Amino acid sequence: TASLSEDNSTLTYYITESTPNATGTTETLVKHEVPLTRAGKILCQEASDQAILVKGALELKSGVLQNTGGQHIVTVDSGTLNMTGGYIVGGGRDGTPGGGIYVDNGEVNISGGVIAANRGSSGGGIFFQNGTLNISGGAVTGNEVIKGHEDNGGGIFVKSGGTLNLSGGYVTNNRKECDCNDCKNDVNNTHGGGGIALAKSSVMNMTGGYVTGNYSGLAGGGIYAGFFGHNVGFTMSGGTIAGNCAELGEGGGLRIAGGTDGVIQATNKVYITNNITNTNNDWGGGGIFVQDKGNLNITIRLRTTLRVV
Repeated sequence: TASLSEDNSTLTYYITESTPNATGTTETLVKHEVPLTRAGKILCQEASDQAILVKGALELKSGVLQNTGGQHIVTVDSGTLNMTGGYIVGGGRDGTPGGGIYVDNGEVNISGGVIAANRGSSGGGIFFQNGTLNISGGAVTGNEVIKGHEDNGGGIFVKSGGTLNLSGGYVTNNRKECDCNDCKNDVNNTHGGGGIALAKSSVMNMTGGYVTGNYSGLAGGGIYAGFFGHNVGFTMSGGTIAGNCAELGEGGGLRIAGGTDGVIQATNKVYITNNITNTNNDWGGGGIFVQDKGNLNITIRLRTTLRVV
C-alpha cells in the first residue's frame, strides 16, 4: 500500500505496470517516492467532514491536498472536480466512506495526478454515487478499506446511480481487508473489490486503463461487479485486469455477481491475466468468476485480442 512518512514529508506509492508479451502480460512493481516538503499544500488537521467542499467547479493541477483529521479530503456535492495533476493523500478514518474523494451527485474527471494512502469503510480512495466518474489517466493507488461491515472497494466504490468510465490510468495496489467476522464468515461473498467495487444499479464501462496488483481479503481482487441482486452493468472493450488477488473468495481478476449483466467485447485489446484466488472453500475463478444468476457475454472480433490466462 501507499504511505506517508511520519512527518508527512514523503509519499511512497507503488504501481504494478503491465506489459504484453507473447503469451499474456508481465507485471512489474514500480516504487515511487515523492518529496512533499516544497509542494504547495492544503492541509486540514482538525476534525472535520472534509478539507474542501465542491458545489461549483474545482480544477486540481498540482500541489497536495491532505486531511489528517476528517472523513474526506474532497467532497463533491452537485459540483465538478477536474484533476489533471497533484496529489490527494492521507485522508479518511475508520467507519466512514471515501477517504480521498467523496461524491454524492456530481462529476469527476481524472486525467492525471495521484490518489493514494487514503482509507475508509468503503471506497478507500473514491466513494461515488449519483453522477459520472471519468478516469483517463493518473493513478488510484495504495488506498484501503478496513474495519467496515459493508466494506467494499479498496480503491473505488461506485453505487446508486453512479457511472464509472475507465479509459486510461491505473487503479493499482489497493486493498480491501477481510478483518471482521462478518467478512470471514461470508459464504455469499458480499464483501469485495480490492481495486473497484460496483453496487446498486451502478455502471462501469472499461475501454482502456489498468486494474493491477489489487488485493481483496474475500472476493473480486481486481473488480467486483455487483452484489447479488443489485442490477449492475459492466462492459469491457479494452484495457488490462492483471496481477490481482482474491484471498478467501471468488474472482481473482473479475467477479460478476448474480443480477449483474456483464459484456466483454474485444473491439480493442483486452487482457485478463495473471490473477489468482487462494480460496480452499469457494468456487475459485482466478481470472473470472460468474455467480449464479449473473450473466457475462464475451464477443471476440477478427484482428482483436482477448487473453484470459
